[in-house]
Parts: sequence; C-alpha cells; structure tokens
Amino acid sequence: MNKIVYTLKNMKSSPLANWLGLMIVAIGLVSFAYIAVQQQYRADANDPQIQMAEDAVAQLDRGASPSSLVQTTKVDMSTSLAPFTIVVDKNAAVLASGAILNGQTPLPPKGTFADALTQGELRFTWETEGGYRFATIVATASNGDVVISARSLKEVEKREDRLTYMAAATLVGLFVVTLLITIIVR
Repeated sequence: MNKIVYTLKNMKSSPLANWLGLMIVAIGLVSFAYIAVQQQYRADANDPQIQMAEDAVAQLDRGASPSSLVQTTKVDMSTSLAPFTIVVDKNAAVLASGAILNGQTPLPPKGTFADALTQGELRFTWETEGGYRFATIVATASNGDVVISARSLKEVEKREDRLTYMAAATLVGLFVVTLLITIIVR
C-alpha cells in the first residue's frame, strides 16, 4: 500500500494530461447540469395538464358531460400557449374539444388511445402537422372516454435553447480557463 501511495505522489504527468483530465471532469459536470435542468424544464411543462386531465377524468367518472370539461373559447393550437382539453370516446371520436388547428380538432396518433386504455395515463410530447409540439397527458375515464390535456412547448423549447447556449459558453470558458491554468502552473 505504501509503495502505491509513494508511486502516485512521485508520478509526474504532462500538462496536456492534466488539462485533459480537467476538461473531462468539466464536460461531465456541465453535461450532468444540462441534462438535469433540461429534464426539469420538460417535466414542469406537464404540470397544468396533469391536473386538468385527472380532474376531467374524475368529473367524467361522476357523470359530467364532456362538453362541460372543455373551454368555451377554442384555443388556436398554432398560436396560443394556453393549455386545452379534448375529450374523445373509446373509438377516438371527438366528444368535446377546447382546441383547434387549421379549422379542425387534431388528435394524437391512434395508438396513444389504446395505450391509455391499458395504462390509464400517458405523458408524452405530441407533434402535430406543421411541427407544433405539445406537452400532452392522455388519461382514461372508467367509461372508456379519453381525456387529452396539452399545452404548447414553444416557451419551454426556447428555454432549452438558451440552456444549450449557456452550457456551450460554459464549456468554452472552462476550456480557456483550464488551459491557461495548466500553462501557468506548468
């Protein structure tokens, strides 16, 4: 054991090896921070829809009509950031909708309804024609009706873009600082 400690204390490494070691640690730390923050941004995007979907399912289970669960003014999915709700039956026929896109009520892929019927609730990113992306919750009522609650990811994705730039700038800064420290300490 003493021989190993003595060898490690007296081992000399090149400045390049020291710098590479620092950069590997820096890249790991920045990557971890980036992933943690990005995942939190995306998870937070689901918050209002989780409540909306679960409340709508509970109301359907108590006998509420689907039309009483959606907004009276339809959300234009191409421009609005507002959350919305759509209720469909087990065959994916629209029963009530608080959203519109290009004059119609769009629906997530049909497979999501089958999955929601077996799993009870799904959380996913829904991309419509035109490239509009939505944080979406699909939940199933006891009678088989399916509630879709969603909202635009436009602002979340802007935050993610800013986070990417900040992470890249941090890595460039760490690259320069660690290189300078390595040169000065040498």
